[in-house]
Amino acid sequence: MKHNSLSSAIKAAAPFPALGSRYAANDYFPLNLAVGHAGLEGYDTASFVGLEAYVEAERQQQGGQVGYGGYGENRLLYWNSPHFGAEGERRTIHLGIDLWAPAGTPVFASLEGRVHSFAYNDQVLDYGATIVLEHELGSQRFYTLYGHLALSSLTGLSAGQAIAKGQAFANLGPPAENGGWPPHLHLQLILDMQGYTGDFPGVARRSEAARWLEVCPDPIGLTGINNSLPNLQLIIFDLDGTLIDSRYDLADAVNFALDKLNLAPISYERLPQMLGSGLNHLIQTAMGKDDPALLKQARQYFDGFYRLHSTDKTRCYEGVEETLAALPGIKKAVYSNKMQHFTEDIIQKLGLAPYFELVLGAQPERYALKPDPAGIRFILEELAVAPQQALILGDSTHDIEAGQAAGLRTGAVTYGYRPAEALAAAGPDFMIGRFEDLCLYL
Repeated sequence: MKHNSLSSAIKAAAPFPALGSRYAANDYFPLNLAVGHAGLEGYDTASFVGLEAYVEAERQQQGGQVGYGGYGENRLLYWNSPHFGAEGERRTIHLGIDLWAPAGTPVFASLEGRVHSFAYNDQVLDYGATIVLEHELGSQRFYTLYGHLALSSLTGLSAGQAIAKGQAFANLGPPAENGGWPPHLHLQLILDMQGYTGDFPGVARRSEAARWLEVCPDPIGLTGINNSLPNLQLIIFDLDGTLIDSRYDLADAVNFALDKLNLAPISYERLPQMLGSGLNHLIQTAMGKDDPALLKQARQYFDGFYRLHSTDKTRCYEGVEETLAALPGIKKAVYSNKMQHFTEDIIQKLGLAPYFELVLGAQPERYALKPDPAGIRFILEELAVAPQQALILGDSTHDIEAGQAAGLRTGAVTYGYRPAEALAAAGPDFMIGRFEDLCLYL
């Protein structure tokens, strides 16, 4: 079993809820701790008192019992502990999901497994008592980390000890035992332990977030929370940075044009920062000057080169084709700020055309580019789908903003060309670190 089938395999295994069956679906309420979230105003969530007050206020306002959320969030919670970086860039991107419930709440194994390791990580704002379980589904081995437990949860454990699916094997710890936090479970899904025992990074630096989120897929499927999007009839996919990694061919075409104009080339590393607002914006940014006549000339060079080389190095991201093939019964469309003819040509060359009812690229004479929602509205009309029945998935704030303006549900991928914290600040309905994790929300 490959990594790109793990989410589907976990879903098929019908995991037992991590906090058991005592909580019904309507007992869970979403909790947003991301930087920039308007609901955090007035709360100092970097302090124990402020964080506890915010959690309780949300519990009262939303009428639930267990707060949940946090995967991929950029948080300020970690600034009071050198554990998350005393110098340079701090670790602020959360790699798991939190379930905020009272101390003493039983914790259950979502899947059959065995004890990989355990430890008492007692630094300030660390995990406190921690247990890592090892699991196998088919040929795939992976791990689940349970942090902020009661210290008594470690008593009697041994490495290799069998843990049954649905077995209560731990309890949530009080602040004195859980790293100094308001009581909650940190639940993390891990593909490769990388030599760690009884511990694993639960927070990543923003500059390294995409890599760590790929190693740690969204664990929402292990919680028992019903996170599926109801009555979904259409998914609209962005292209570059979502379905395909096209930066190398784009950079080559840009550099061909720059060379013809005796301008300095750009690096592959710099190009992703320029993407998302159309080809003219990309080329003008690479030129470093606002010269309409020169831009027109550069576009001619770019278009001629890219027409012949648009898929020399461009590839689908891992899991894209397998996941698209597993979505029968849901209409699918592509919507890109790349010109229509380039968008259609790339979809055809990469063999993706059979998966989509509609492929839409930039057509400036008909509608504005994203984040304007006009293109999305065109797709909805063409495919006869209401906004509340559709989802847009992309790697940029333009995708999220366009979807929100059109009344769609929105999802963001963190492996593309935009930093996870910028995506989180835009407020998508969910974020995923791997394309296949889309299945978790369907």
